[in-house]
This record gives sequence, C-alpha cells and structure tokens, in this order.
Amino acid sequence: MSNQALWGSLSSHLLSVLNEHEFNTWFSRTSLTVNDGTATLLVPNYLFLNWIKDNYHNLLEQALILVSGKPMLLSLAIAGNSAPLPEAPVLPPENEPVSLSDKKREYSSLNPRYVFSNFLVGSSNKLAHAACKAVASQPGGQYNPLFIYGGTGLGKTHLLCAVGNAILDNNPSAKVYYCSAENFTNDLFKAVRFDGVNSFQEKYRHVDCLLLDDIQFLGGKERTQEEFFHTFNTLYNYGKQIVVTSDKMPKDIIYLGKKVCSRFECGLLADLQPPDEELKMSILYNKALERGIELGLNVAQFLARQPDSNIRALEWYLTKLIAVSEIQGVEITVEMASKIINSLAGGHKIKLEDIINIVAEYFSVAAEDIKSGRKHREVSYPRQIAMYMSRKLTRTSFLEIGKAFGNKDHSTVLKGVKRIEVSIRSNYEASEQIRRLEEYITGEKNIKIINAPG
Repeated sequence: MSNQALWGSLSSHLLSVLNEHEFNTWFSRTSLTVNDGTATLLVPNYLFLNWIKDNYHNLLEQALILVSGKPMLLSLAIAGNSAPLPEAPVLPPENEPVSLSDKKREYSSLNPRYVFSNFLVGSSNKLAHAACKAVASQPGGQYNPLFIYGGTGLGKTHLLCAVGNAILDNNPSAKVYYCSAENFTNDLFKAVRFDGVNSFQEKYRHVDCLLLDDIQFLGGKERTQEEFFHTFNTLYNYGKQIVVTSDKMPKDIIYLGKKVCSRFECGLLADLQPPDEELKMSILYNKALERGIELGLNVAQFLARQPDSNIRALEWYLTKLIAVSEIQGVEITVEMASKIINSLAGGHKIKLEDIINIVAEYFSVAAEDIKSGRKHREVSYPRQIAMYMSRKLTRTSFLEIGKAFGNKDHSTVLKGVKRIEVSIRSNYEASEQIRRLEEYITGEKNIKIINAPG
C-alpha cells in the first residue's frame, strides 16, 4: 500500500472516530510516510506534535494496525526535519534544569514539565500533594501503594509525573516507568498477540517505581487485571513503589476484581477535590505568566467563576484568549473573555453524564446499567440511544464517549450510533421516540418516564 493510500485509509478511520472539527484541526495539515515498518506522521510544528502525541498516539497506533493489517511502529516528526522525533516527551528549554540524561527520560516516559515546584497547592489537593512528596522522598515506604483519585483535570497526571521526576532527581539510576492503564492494556494485547509476554513482564516487573494513570480503564478487562495483579504482587513483594490514579475510588470502579481492589485499599487513598476560586485564580495567573502574559486579576476571577471546575477546561479558555490577544494585538479584558467563552461554551452546555442520567430515567433503568456491559434489550437499547444523543448533541469524539460509558471502545460506540441512525430512518415510532427524548435532554420539554420498546 502506498503512503498516500495508507494515509487515506487512516484518515477515513479517524473521521469515523473523531468529529469533523477535531479531525480538521489536528490532522488536515499532516501527512504520512512509511519506511522499514515504521510509519512517520509529519506535523507542522511542535504544538501539533505535542498535542497529537499526548491525545491521539494510542488511537493512531491501533488505527494503523487495523488499516495496514500488520504491526507497525509510529513516530512523529516536524515536516521538513530529516529525522523523526522520539515518542518520549519533549525536553524543556535549555534554561530549565534537567538532571537526567535523554535516555533516562525517554525510558521513564515522564513529562519533564510536571514537577512539584509548579503544582499549586490548596485545601482541595493538600493531602494528595503531601502523600506524593512523601512517596517521592521514600519510595516503597509507608504509602505503598498510593492511590490518587479525583475528577478530570484536577492534577492527577501532574502529581503522578512529579513523583517520578522527583525520584529520578534524587536517584538518577532508579528505574521509573509511567504509562496509562490503556497503554498497559495495549502493551499486553500486543505481547500476547506477537508472543512477547516475557518482554512485557520484563518491562513492567523490573522497575523501582511503577506509575499507572487512569486505572479505571482496567474495569471489565479480566485478562489485563490478572496480569496487573501479578505485576503488582511482584513489585510490592520486592518493596518497589506503586502509584496509580483513577477518576473514582477502587470500590466504585465498575467490574474491578475484588483481589485487585483489595490491593489498592491496603495502601493510602488520597483524593483530589475541585479547586476553590482562589486556587483556580492562582493556577490561571501562573499559567499566563508561563506564556509571558500578566493576566489581570479581574480576568482571572471571571475565568475562575465559570461553571467548569475542571482546570483543563479553564486552561483551554486561557489558551484561546492568549491566541486572540496575540493575533489581534489587543489586551485581554473581561469583555473579550466573556464573548469568547460564550462562543466556546455554546456546544458544551449538555454534558455526557447528563445525557446518561436523563436517558436512564426516561427508560426507567439505572445509569450504572447503561455504563455496564449488560446486553439485555432493556439496557442495550437505552445505551445505544444515549450514545447517539451524546454524539449528536455534544462535540465529543467516539473515544471520549466510550470512556464515559464505562470505558467502551470507540467501535462499540460507533456501532451503537449507527444502529440508532438506521432505526430512525426505518422506524417512524422509534424516530418520534428519539425526537421526544432529544427535547427532554435539551430542556424543551419535561421528562415523561416510559419503558423501552419490546
């Protein structure tokens, strides 16, 4: 298959997973070359490289295997550069201190920008921050394992990487490895498929500190949980440090096995709460300073008072404000912020969790059943409708929808959406039912409880 044909197939697959705006933003200016089993995605600049690496790398790897029909390595490179850049995080500028060699940083997979010194502490994150600092100063000591939990954008990944960076700063010879639970699962899948289980175990069971992000992704994956259980026991028995993050407590992770759950609960559970207004303002002010801009306190306060408690969302607003300010050569004001945020927030008023809860109430089923793996008609039909509504009424990708629905993969979401689309076209009763439900979700009508059709 030629480079152009492969990129065409890959683009078609991405368009089935991402919304059109998302694809056009990050992939319309990219191209693909293949050489000796390695696919290199050529991107315009470092902004694209870092964003695609952080948000789409796993999706691209899986898509490459699907469209090419064979295992293929993925690299990212700036268009015009002679060699692809490594997949490891980009090192900070030369004026920032770096205490580790490039090879050590590459092995650890840590983001070097996530350190304790730039993590702002408040009442909402004080316990988790203190526990992470204690672990970094004495790995394998009193807080092992350390389980950090909290909502999206509250700093879990920052703290996780800060632990690893601090351990390596204190002991450059330490073997620290950071990855997401999704990567752990994908690595195991590849190992089993290509007879590389020994290499997999060598990679994960011979480290001094394992940092695993978004552990809730293991829910319902029995084979992966079994492998993680043995990995956990091996590291724990040898006094090696284990730190994991999740969006909820161990007992609340759907389909997490009891023996894995008990391992987490034998350590310290530290939560991250949504930040208060003061902490939000401090974070935004410091983020602006990193970009060379002194944000007015009135603007910082305006941003901090937005409904989103998610710092990631507020940082996105800040990035947009700075971009407009630089392009137009104007000062960032509350008036400008209000106009831009209103335009950005317009498509995000309806949240995935709201859709799940409303659909669950509409069909008289539990929201947790919709997120579960149950395949009975009374649950699967509302689930597919909720997926369809999530795709139609929000600007969310199939991948993110799948995560909200109990970590379903994007193909499951896609199939669910397609089935409802077919049903709407071929069944008038179903079409009217879904139209009425959309009115309930968007607030045009009060909800009326009904049962799923037989």
